[in-house]
Formats: sequence, structure tokens, C-alpha cells
Amino acid sequence: MKRYLILILLLSFCGGSSAVIEETKAVEESSTTTSTSTTTSTITTTTTTLAEKVMTLDDYLGEAFAPSYSPNELLRYEQDMYDHYFSDTRNKLIGESIINLTITETTEYKNTVILGDDVVCEEDEFIIEDSNEDGVSPEEYCNKLVTVSDWNYIRYPIFKNEVPSIFKNTSFDEKPIGKCLDSLNEEIYSFVYSLSDFYYKEVKESKDLGFNNWHRDLFTGDFQVTWISPRSVKDDGSVKYGDATFISGRYPSPASFFLDEIGAEPEEYGVVSIVFDFYKYYAGAANGQWFVETLNYDLVNCKKINLDDIFSNKNLSADIYDGDKLIPQSYPEEVLDIWFFQETDAWVYALKYEYSKVQCLLDDEFCDELENMDLSSTPYKEFFSDFAFDSNGLIFYFDKYQIACGGCNVPFPLIQFERLFRILDFNNLGKK
Repeated sequence: MKRYLILILLLSFCGGSSAVIEETKAVEESSTTTSTSTTTSTITTTTTTLAEKVMTLDDYLGEAFAPSYSPNELLRYEQDMYDHYFSDTRNKLIGESIINLTITETTEYKNTVILGDDVVCEEDEFIIEDSNEDGVSPEEYCNKLVTVSDWNYIRYPIFKNEVPSIFKNTSFDEKPIGKCLDSLNEEIYSFVYSLSDFYYKEVKESKDLGFNNWHRDLFTGDFQVTWISPRSVKDDGSVKYGDATFISGRYPSPASFFLDEIGAEPEEYGVVSIVFDFYKYYAGAANGQWFVETLNYDLVNCKKINLDDIFSNKNLSADIYDGDKLIPQSYPEEVLDIWFFQETDAWVYALKYEYSKVQCLLDDEFCDELENMDLSSTPYKEFFSDFAFDSNGLIFYFDKYQIACGGCNVPFPLIQFERLFRILDFNNLGKK
């Protein structure tokens, strides 16, 4: 009985549905007879029995996740990375620079302010008030020269192949990035410059069209490095990358394996993941816009990594083994049939399902997504386009307002590789 009560409390605490409890009343009659009188008493007692509970998807918080390699233990690793600081950002192989496409202009003050329609600067009541405070005439105030500029700054990383000499042979020393160093830095610069240049052209157009408040626009960006693959230097001086993804099975099967054992990882792969946070504001708007962009780079094949480069359907419905032991299928056959019947790749449905479960763990406001296990509403790859590598899994990033209201919590979920092993396929990295 004590075991059942603990189970009920756990289910309630984790957000699962309450166990079905049936109450039955049993009436027991007892008679006591003496030589002088007969007393008959009826005692009513209540017996509570726990009905057999059928697990549904709504209950997964209470016992174990599906697929089978996603036990509750993983909750200690899966987390909201929204405010997380990544120590690799201060890796001594990383320098930094700034792109500055700010527009600066010296012009008359009257060309920098917004007045009412057909209002002459010298006749505006606020201009007259301000000029009096400065002790000049309204004409002098309106015609004085001022220097104005918008904001257009992005800080970005520059990778090197060796740390500064002061850090060599210390705990801050690092192995070189390797053969892709130059192409990595070129990709970073091109990526960041394109964003800054797009904003620059918007502001310039606004200025050329005669909008006097163009200089109140701003665009800023900064970066963090979430992951740099471990590396070693071979005898010939070349760099070997040591990423190897281990899947640790805990429930219900003890099977554990490396991704390369199921044909989902090449002999060697290495990545760098960079997350850029941006803020954009246009003069006159009630609020600015916060958004995130990520850049993942393949250090073996020297190219940018997209979502299609790391996922596939290859193992989603296949029989895969840990040695001679069959690894349990992660999804029911009827669900797989639905996913494979759609035009969108089936792995996108599986990714959306795993994402939805983790978001529900992090914030119960997102649990509505889990009403149907098959999540047959069409997901979009672009929804997951901003991602970054971590030692334990993948982090997915979202812009403000993309998945929730401006004042709502917007988790950046870290999803464990254990949840994703059926759809991960890093062999795609080597394909052109």
C-alpha cells in the first residue's frame, strides 16, 4: 500500500495524470451475544484499491520516457540553456574582432528630428523651448551642425592554431584547429558580414529616402562558442579529431553502444559550434527584436553544417544491434507508418516528438504538443535550423516570439543524443 501511495505522489509531482482510484464499501457484520442481551452492530469500513493503470503518453513524466533510451535520469542532463555560459568562448585559440558598418553623418540639426506634418523647425514649440534653454534663437538651434550615427556592431571570433606564448605548456594550452582553420575563419566572417551588411543597406535606404530618424536604428551582435571537438596531433603533425558519440542505454535495456557501431558516425569527425545573439531596433518601434543565429562547422571536410548533414531516416525503422543484442525499437510501428507516409522526411517528425517531450519537461506550458504521439501535423525543418553541438547532445535555439509570447519563457533545450540516436547520421557530413 505504501508503494502505491509513493507512486501516486510521484505521478502527481511530475505532472502525470492521477492514478485511477476505485472506492468500494464493504459492510462487515459482527454479533456479540451474552446471557442477558444480544447486541448486533454494523461497522462500515472503506477499502481503497488501486486499479490497474494503463500508461499513456500523458503519463511519461511519471515513469519512463519513450524511446527506450530516454529514462528519467536524463532530466539531470537535459536543461534549458537560455542563460548558460559556455567556457569554450574563452578558449585561448580564439581571438575576436568586430564588424562596424555604422553610418555617420554631420548635418544640420533640423535634418535629424521628426516634426509634425508641414511643421517648420523654427516654429515648433518644443524647438523654441529648447533653444531658449540654450540661449540661442530657434533658427540657430535648427541650423546648428550635429554628428549622428546609427549602431551597427557585431563581435565575432577569429580562431588560431596556437595559443599566445604566455599560455603555452599551461592548463590553457590547446591543440591546433587543423587544416580547416582558414576556411573556418572565412566562413565566420562571411556569415556575420552578410547580416551586418543587410542591416546597413536597410538603414542607408531609410536615410536616402529622407527619414530623419535613421540614426536611431541599431543592430548589435555577440557570440559564444558552445563546442570545439577534442583533438590530438599525429606524428606527421596533422590533427586527428576525437569526437565519438556514445549512447548509454539505461531503460529498459542495458545496451550501450557508439554511433559508429550502428553505421551512423564516420571514423573521424570534428565540429565547432558558435551561437550569435542579436538585437535589432528600428526607430519608432515599440520594441526591438532579439534573435539567434548559429554556425556549425565541419573541421574534417571544411564546410558549414546544416540540419540535413546530421540526420537521416536510415536507422529510424531499421533493426539495429548492440553486438548480437537487438536494440528495442523506439517508436510504435503504426507511428512510423504515419511518418514515412508524409512528404516531409520522417526524421523531422521524430525530432519534433523528442523536442516536444524535452520542452514539456522544461516548461509545462509546452506540454500541449504531446496530445498525439504521432504529432502528424507537418513539422518544418526550418523550425530547428538554429542548433549547436554540446558534449551530451544538441541545443536548439529560438528567436523571441518564435515559440511563445514576448514575456513568456522560451527554453533553449539541450536534447540528449540518447533521444536522437535513431535519426542521427553523421556520415552525411562527408557527402557533398
